[in-house]
Amino acid sequence: MAKKKGVRGKPLPAVMLDLIIGYWVSQLVHVVAKLGLADLLQGGPKSPAELARSVGADPPTLHRVLRALASVGVFAERKDGRFALTPLGATLRSDRPDSMRAFAIMMVADYWFEAWADLLQSVKTGQTAFDRVHGLKLFDYFGKHPDKAREFGEAMTSISGTENPVVAAACDFSKVRTLVDVGGSHGHLLAAILKANRRLKGVLFDLPQVLDQARSAPYVGAREIAGRIELAPGNDPHWGKLLDLNMLVGPGGRERTRSEFAELFKRAGLKLKRIIPTASPLSIVEGVSDSR
Repeated sequence: MAKKKGVRGKPLPAVMLDLIIGYWVSQLVHVVAKLGLADLLQGGPKSPAELARSVGADPPTLHRVLRALASVGVFAERKDGRFALTPLGATLRSDRPDSMRAFAIMMVADYWFEAWADLLQSVKTGQTAFDRVHGLKLFDYFGKHPDKAREFGEAMTSISGTENPVVAAACDFSKVRTLVDVGGSHGHLLAAILKANRRLKGVLFDLPQVLDQARSAPYVGAREIAGRIELAPGNDPHWGKLLDLNMLVGPGGRERTRSEFAELFKRAGLKLKRIIPTASPLSIVEGVSDSR
């Protein structure tokens, strides 16, 4: 009886085998991304021994890694034994706007891979694997491991490199004055939108440690958007937060955020039109009739 054929004429068991060992390739890509081999090869082909000297690796073992990745198109093995970068492998270069290097590093990193290894339990319980494996929620974990938080931020930027321009082009922001990107990481998407909309202002809202990384990233500080982007951590010191408690212990009122004012106005049949900052800690809150 003839064997059933799968993808490109391969027997179905062989197709399934490729799926089963997929994580082998993921780990290989992770290793060469960590070592920065794509950057080293952008100037031309090199031998495994040359590359090994540059990154502090064992030459014969590195040769085996390069050979395996050449078989899936990441590198090209030349007749003289040297390896060259392919267009696919070039996406692991760190200097490209569409670089996938940071994502390859983060997605197969130990802490993330350990969570994936617990997937079966998540399927059975519906619970998040990361919380169970590490005993912390993801962003609490990042708070204790700033190096991993930086890695995560770079990965999110990496995966969004090809998405940001099309998102910026797809939406009409002509009627928007200020755009707030909540959880915007290093500000890569917000920066792309502001570059495409020269009259638009933006607010990047994220955790303080993430914004610290954003300040050193090449996005929010770009010359084209200078002066048009504000960084807002969720718990920065602010006079209003202390005044809110003074209102609590005194007259019994409260200070409000933009969203809280919007809800208050809505209950009163009004609509929050805008909030105008002043040179003092006070802001002017302007509302209009909701029927307008």
